[in-house]
Amino acid sequence: MSLRNDIEIIVAIDFGTKYSHKKNPEIIINDSWPGQIGALRTNTALQYDENYENVLEWGYEALIKEPQRKGRDKNFANEPVELFKLHLSAIPDSEKPPLPRSLDYKKAITDYLREMVLTVPEEYPEKSKRILRECVYNAGLIDYLPSERLFFSTEPEAVAIYCMQILKELEFFGTSEGKSFLVANCDDAIVNLTTYKFISTDTPSDVIEHTSDFCGNNYVDKEFTKLLKRYVGDEAIKILEERNYGQMLYMMQAFRGRVKYSFSGIQQDFKLCEFDLERLCPAIMKYVTGSYKEKLEKDYWIIGFDFETTKSLFDPIIEKIIRLISGQLKNRSGCDVMFLLGGLSDLKYFRKRISEEFENKVKCIFPRKSQTAIVQGAVEYGLKMEIIKARIYVSNVWYSQSHLSD
Repeated sequence: MSLRNDIEIIVAIDFGTKYSHKKNPEIIINDSWPGQIGALRTNTALQYDENYENVLEWGYEALIKEPQRKGRDKNFANEPVELFKLHLSAIPDSEKPPLPRSLDYKKAITDYLREMVLTVPEEYPEKSKRILRECVYNAGLIDYLPSERLFFSTEPEAVAIYCMQILKELEFFGTSEGKSFLVANCDDAIVNLTTYKFISTDTPSDVIEHTSDFCGNNYVDKEFTKLLKRYVGDEAIKILEERNYGQMLYMMQAFRGRVKYSFSGIQQDFKLCEFDLERLCPAIMKYVTGSYKEKLEKDYWIIGFDFETTKSLFDPIIEKIIRLISGQLKNRSGCDVMFLLGGLSDLKYFRKRISEEFENKVKCIFPRKSQTAIVQGAVEYGLKMEIIKARIYVSNVWYSQSHLSD
C-alpha cells in the first residue's frame, strides 16, 4: 500500500476509561506525563473552566489540583470530569456516568485527544467509531475526516497480538498446533474473555469463543462507595458527588492507594486501615445526618476496615470473573495457557484468587506491564497490518479470523 511507505512513525493510543497511554513503533513506552514521571499511563480526566469551554488541567493533574473557588480566582475551575469514554460504548445508559449538563461527551473526548498528542473496545458499535474519528479530526490529529492514516484495532486484537509475542519468547510455538490460549482482559468496566486456537504451528489462530460481562476494575471502586453509604448514608454520598466531586475523587484515590492495590488476601499480612473523613473528605461532615452522624461523631469521623470487610469489596467481582473463566474453560474442554491482563490483574488479591482457582487447570500468566498490552499490540498491528486478515461479525461482537499469522 503506497500510503504505508510514507509512514515513519506509528503511535498507538489506548483511549481508556480511566487511564490512557501511547507508544511508538520502537516499542518505547511513554512514561513522562504532566505531573507524573515514571508512570506508564495517565488518568483520562479533564478539569474545565467555569463554562466548560477551556481545559485548565489534563490527565493526572486534573485530579490532584484543587479547583479555585468562585470569587477567589478569575480562573474558577469546575470539578474534574472522568469516565466520559463510557458514553461511546454499548453499555446500558444506567451504567454511563453523568456529565455536567453543559458538557457534551464528544467535546470532552475531542478536548482530551487534542491535549494528548486508537484502539477501541470490541463492543463499540460502528457509530461510536465514526464519532471517535470525528473527535480525532476535530482535535487536529488528522488532516481530513476519511484519512487513511487513522486505523482502528479492537482491544482483543491488540491484546492477542501482544500475547503472541510472549508466547514466542516462551518458545510455545514449537508444539503449538492444536493448542489454544485464553486471554482474560480485565479492564476498567468490562471483562473480555477470548479463546484462540492455533490452526498450525505458524498460523495462529481462530477465535473459538468470546464472552464478556460488566465486572471490571471500576466495580471494586463501586463496592467501596456502597460501603461508604453504610457509614454515612446514601443521601450524603449523593450530595457529596454533586457538590464536592473533587473530594470524592480524592477519597477514592486514597482507597486505591492504601487498600485496593495493597490488599493481598493474606490475613497475617493485613493491617487495619482507617479512613479519617475529617481529613480526607471534610465536606461530607456537612451532609451526614441522623444516626449516621451520631455514630461517626462517637468514632471521631474515622472509618475502620477490618480484614473481612476489605475482602468483601473484592469478592463479588472476582467470583463473577472466576465463573466466567470456568465456563469458558469447560465449554472448550480447557486450554493450555491463560493470560490475565488489565487493571484488575495488578491487584495482589486478584492474582492470588485466580492462581489458587486455576493453577491445576491451566498455566496462568500475569505479564509484567500488562497495562500497556493494548498499545504494544496496536503498534505491532500498525507495523504489520496483514496480521489481521479478515473479520467476521458474530453475536454483536467483531472477531478476527486467522488474524494472528506469524
